[in-house]
Amino acid sequence: MDRASIAAFICLLGLAGCVHLPDTAHGENVAAPSDGEITNATPLAAVIKARQVQPLDPASSTPLLDQAMVELAKTDDKQRYRGVTYNLTKDNVLDAQWLIQSPNVWGRPASKIAFMPLECKGACDADFHLAYCRKNSDCGAGAVCGHLASFDALPQLAGKRLCLGQADNLIERFYQGLMRCYSAQDRAPEAASVFRRLQRALAMSLGTQPSAQSVALLDQISTSACDKRVRNAGPQSNP
Repeated sequence: MDRASIAAFICLLGLAGCVHLPDTAHGENVAAPSDGEITNATPLAAVIKARQVQPLDPASSTPLLDQAMVELAKTDDKQRYRGVTYNLTKDNVLDAQWLIQSPNVWGRPASKIAFMPLECKGACDADFHLAYCRKNSDCGAGAVCGHLASFDALPQLAGKRLCLGQADNLIERFYQGLMRCYSAQDRAPEAASVFRRLQRALAMSLGTQPSAQSVALLDQISTSACDKRVRNAGPQSNP
């Protein structure tokens, strides 16, 4: 190797010693150095150390969610992600219609709660393990006597009714909730479509029609939508 080659090799070694390689590759349990800018590739342990994120204290008088917001904010010093990937709101209230419990047995001992046994005894369908019935009183335990669309796949259940679970009585309430959602978004046509789906579901499962409450809800939504269109149109001026 001549002198020129040796000199070039020494220069390369010197330059290599000045290069700072990124410290983004670390073992799972090894924290990266906390100096330098935090990027998407920075290990979580390094972020916690660099931003001095503290664990939540259950014994503190400050609610845990409030503590969490403080610690999260440390990792987002420019608040670019607050309200996007994390946020905390308070005093949120759900209308009572949004909470459905079945069966309603609060405050009652387990020994006083009627239930349908998992093992059906007597005249039962072998596939669904449900008892045959003609009316609701044949079922007991708050169950309903009805026919589900899935029964039609079995020839032996053609035109038959079985004791269905207590939650089947709540089918209308779920559809009503969806209708209210669409109404709150000023989407009355979609709410009316949900009502028609409810009609089909009740006819196929229980052989009934929507209750007066569901019909009244549809009328209320339709009337409200009509009133809004009139208000938005404003007074008409004659040419």
